[in-house]
Amino acid sequence: MFSPPSVERHIARAREQGATIRSGGARPAAAERGWYVQPTLITEVTNDMDIAQEEVFGPVVALIAYDDVAEAVSIANDSKYGLSGSVYTSDVVAGFDIARRIEAGTFSVNTLAADLGSPFGGYKQSGLGREHGPTAIAEFLQTKTISIDPTGELPAEIVEGRPRGGGPGTRS
Repeated sequence: MFSPPSVERHIARAREQGATIRSGGARPAAAERGWYVQPTLITEVTNDMDIAQEEVFGPVVALIAYDDVAEAVSIANDSKYGLSGSVYTSDVVAGFDIARRIEAGTFSVNTLAADLGSPFGGYKQSGLGREHGPTAIAEFLQTKTISIDPTGELPAEIVEGRPRGGGPGTRS
């Protein structure tokens, strides 16, 4: 039996939960086979609907109305995901303020450009760490804290990085 692709299931579920498919929402007429769906705009969405809480990974936009910036930030952060986001505004300073408040690994103000030299990855349950930039190296490191009595003097071997015993990290 045929099972509709994930994007189509998301659209159908949005309709079942009371959202309105304003545009698109189906396969293109010329593409009966394959993994195609029309660009889709869904309105009358509330943040408790599945379409607002799940990552669709298709050409689907769920439009959620808000009254002020604080409510918009709250809606954006009310998710278990946080891969990326963007805001478009004539006030770039306000855009940066919003960017700082949104829980997303990558955020754009007045653009969708990605800087491949900068770290990329999500917050919460989005992404699997960080890629690109110096932050990516941290994924391969194991951090350790070693405490000593702060009233004592630190031996020169420790300050100079010359551990005793011939183990890992020994310098000759």
